[in-house]
Amino acid sequence: MQVRELNNTAVGDEIDLRELWRALKRRKRVVGATFVAILILSGCYTAYQRIFRPVYEGSFQLLITDPISDENRGATGGGEIVSNSMIESLARNSTKSDIPTLIEVLRSPMLLSAIASRFDTTTAALSNQITIKTGGSKQMEAEGVLTITLTDREPARASEILKALKTDYLGYSLKQRQQRLNDGLRFLDRQAPALQAKTGELQAQVALFRQKNNQLLPTEEGAAQKLKIAGIEDQLRLLQVEELRLLSMRKSIEAGRLTARSFQDNAGGSSGTGGANQGVNVTVANPSLLEQLTKVEEQLAEARAKFRAESPTVRSLTARRDQLLPLLKGKELDAVDAALAMNNTKIAAVQNQEKTLTREFQKQPQLIKQYEALNQKLSIAQENLAGFIKARENFQLEIAQRTVPWQVIAPAEINPNPVKPSIPRNLALGAVLGLVAGAAAGLLRDRMDHVFHHPGEVQQELQLPLLGHIPHVEFFAGVREEKRFLLEELDSLGSANDKSTTAADAQAKNAEFTGYQRFFYQEAFRNLFSSLRFLN
Repeated sequence: MQVRELNNTAVGDEIDLRELWRALKRRKRVVGATFVAILILSGCYTAYQRIFRPVYEGSFQLLITDPISDENRGATGGGEIVSNSMIESLARNSTKSDIPTLIEVLRSPMLLSAIASRFDTTTAALSNQITIKTGGSKQMEAEGVLTITLTDREPARASEILKALKTDYLGYSLKQRQQRLNDGLRFLDRQAPALQAKTGELQAQVALFRQKNNQLLPTEEGAAQKLKIAGIEDQLRLLQVEELRLLSMRKSIEAGRLTARSFQDNAGGSSGTGGANQGVNVTVANPSLLEQLTKVEEQLAEARAKFRAESPTVRSLTARRDQLLPLLKGKELDAVDAALAMNNTKIAAVQNQEKTLTREFQKQPQLIKQYEALNQKLSIAQENLAGFIKARENFQLEIAQRTVPWQVIAPAEINPNPVKPSIPRNLALGAVLGLVAGAAAGLLRDRMDHVFHHPGEVQQELQLPLLGHIPHVEFFAGVREEKRFLLEELDSLGSANDKSTTAADAQAKNAEFTGYQRFFYQEAFRNLFSSLRFLN
């Protein structure tokens, strides 16, 4: 018994969809009547609103950004254009467009109060009539296009309001642009004197640097000094080669390998090397002695060709030559020593000059660094000053032009057909509401009808076993009201020779009660009788 109660409770807590469907079928007239009534009311309300209170809609489109922007023109135009663009951007205080904030401003009382007072309405009501969205009719992702939509009950009034909105919005954009340009121009005017002073100060520093170091362009002058040092190094190498040649000549003289003729040839060679390279010439202090020796050697050579070595002539000439050779050798050594001393003096002078140039050249990197730092600062200051001047000219030109930054790309137009109420939408909503209300009314009506509609409800309510089920038979309808005697009627139906009824009535009643209904009705009583017997 306890298990059955738990099961009944669990079943009672659940929603039986089949029972709901049976209830709706039983109350289908209520459901249908409610559905039709609500649908008719919805249609009537829509027709009334459409005829007496229609709502019209109009719109126009504004282009608030430049689709062909040249803000990246400095990417390939050089440092000056980049600097000018940056200065203009700084002066304009340009930032990325905040579309949501702009829409709130356009719907704010600051811009709508004048229009609201002109058309005798409130700013809140006018703001509720206006819808502003981004995107155009073709590309919804076009954030640079604003679509302004207005709804109103009077088409003429809506058209006038749209034109007023368009005029005020364009005026607002122009006013904001002019204010931003004026603010930028004042900013440039405040910054220009400081930039001019900075540029003049840097120019004075560059002039002082050139005057102090006696250099106009340290880089070019450093290259020239490097070339001078290379030339001096070449000259020093030539003097050193000349010194080696003179030393070799002196050794040859001391060893006696150098004759008077060869000495003259070497001395002449010294003069040839020293001409362009600042070398030295070896000259003997007594040239007549060299000529005498040369003449004696020539005579001795001729005498040896004619006479024997023991001849007095040959001996006399040989003795004369031997007498002149030591004298000439001393003179030659003195001449070579003098040439060596002169060459060493020149080497020392060239080395000193090289050291001086090297010390000056070593200062050049630091001077070049200082000059380039000053020149870089001066170039930046000059570019900034030129950019400020150019930007100021652009600002003055734009202020004088007074061009409106926004453009109307779709004119203000009113749709001649009302947009509200929408007949398809209202009828669809009425149909949905009618179905829901009809179902609710049918279920409520069935809930208020305290009648058991099938045996399962009786068994569930009483929580007792079902012994039998006597079905409803249409034959017994009106028995109590008409006070008919059922036994006689049943007997008359069972006999084929019944004289109290006509043949047509008997045929109709037999067709109605005979067959399945009579069998089912009899079997129901037999089942009830069997259940009662089993209980005993």
